[in-house]
Amino acid sequence: MIYDLQKANILKRFSAFLLDFILLCILTTGFVALISWIIDYDGKADAVSSVESEVFYKYGMDEYFSVEEGKEPTILYTKTEYDQLPEEGKTAYNNAHIEYAEQRGKTVRDDYIYLYGLIFLSVSLAFFFATLILEFILPLILKHGRTVGKKIFGVGVMLINGVKINTVALFVRAMLGKYAVETMVPVFLAFMFLISPNLIIMLVLLALTILQLVLIIATKNNSLIHDILSSTVTVDMATQMIFDSPEQLLAYKEDLSKKQAEQSKY
Repeated sequence: MIYDLQKANILKRFSAFLLDFILLCILTTGFVALISWIIDYDGKADAVSSVESEVFYKYGMDEYFSVEEGKEPTILYTKTEYDQLPEEGKTAYNNAHIEYAEQRGKTVRDDYIYLYGLIFLSVSLAFFFATLILEFILPLILKHGRTVGKKIFGVGVMLINGVKINTVALFVRAMLGKYAVETMVPVFLAFMFLISPNLIIMLVLLALTILQLVLIIATKNNSLIHDILSSTVTVDMATQMIFDSPEQLLAYKEDLSKKQAEQSKY
């Protein structure tokens, strides 16, 4: 065991990440299903769809817009699509929206924004609980910041000063770094793109990805955003000596220096 930094190689880190990512996706999917059931997302979506379908056919919108097989009709179209309608089509479109608002008490666009909000809430909470379990609670149990993937592939985490990771640093690494910055920022941007596609959102997502690649290649400890925020480094557990406290590390270095000084006399 060596007290100097013994970084885990990229292959081990990637293998551990891949396994952890698969587990995260499985657990997140389960939480999404559970949360969706609790908030009755399907019931709310069906209520919107049933009224949409009713007014769509009542006002003959199927004459102007085709409905894909297996999909429910919608009366939410772009301005370009609306402008291309003949006058009678525009009248039918406007009447369909008026009746929808009368039945639902809000516009179809407001309903869709509400449904998108429920989806985002479900996904964000699901990622939160999955990350909390896999990246914070389990590493507390397995020690040295090890997730299931890190445990299997012999990888661990310590503070950059050679001391074992503490609870606060682990929480910052998992919940601020991995969840808030590396997961929810891209998820939020993806949802914004679904609602209103534009080039700026795609460029921000691309920039975030490039930043991670630059950090892992260019930084001394091959760090990612979560490592930088928590002042941690990923190490090889088979060779890395990790100390319980800065005092223990200092004492070890002093003892080592004394032994080297004594050996130099001979």
